[in-house]
Amino acid sequence: MTDRAKERSMKQMRKELGKQPTTVAEWLHAKTKFPKDFTVNTEGDFIVAPVNPGDSEQILVVKPEIPATTETIQEFFAKRKESLKEPEEKYTSAKRQLHEVITAYNAGLVGIPDVLDANQNVHIAECTLNATAKLPRSIQDLTGTLQEKDLTLKHYGDRSIAEKVTQVTYSVFPWNAFWSVASETQAIAELPQEGKTAEQEQEQEQEQQPQKPKRVLTDQQRAIIAARRKASSVPFGTA
Repeated sequence: MTDRAKERSMKQMRKELGKQPTTVAEWLHAKTKFPKDFTVNTEGDFIVAPVNPGDSEQILVVKPEIPATTETIQEFFAKRKESLKEPEEKYTSAKRQLHEVITAYNAGLVGIPDVLDANQNVHIAECTLNATAKLPRSIQDLTGTLQEKDLTLKHYGDRSIAEKVTQVTYSVFPWNAFWSVASETQAIAELPQEGKTAEQEQEQEQEQQPQKPKRVLTDQQRAIIAARRKASSVPFGTA
């Protein structure tokens, strides 16, 4: 890539990304936009291309993750529930104030600007609440892909929607609630052991299981067992 092409690429990245990615989520977003610039090295770590002047190529080390324990998952949702208390109270308070302003407006005590301000406060409080309760979100740009009939449900509206259209998808059960970063020891234990068949792994598991102690027989017990075996081996009808 020539210097001029590289500068054009960085200019486009500054426009789309704003800054050099520092997290895995930011790198993945950048990868979807500029797949040739954001690549992976031989160790499986992410190569972060420079975006702004003065940036240098960085390596983002990907830490292995393992399924979270039940206690970790419960702790995650307990913390999120606690973090929702304050924004829920502010949202409820804003809605209550809006109802009071509407009542005052109907009585002729306040004007339209007061109603609009109270309604805007409800909107801000709701966005703050949703940002905590409904993350993470993914935003997809659908501009130019939809027709008017997709919005109005009228079959003759076959013109493309000229305005910018985006689709937002959110989840109340984010993936990071069920995964945790593994320690170095756990990461090594999770790596597949090469050269071992399923039978060998099963034998190893059996070897690791505690063995049952063997039963020690007395001389009298051995004599009884021997007599029973001898009796069962005598043909039927013989003396």
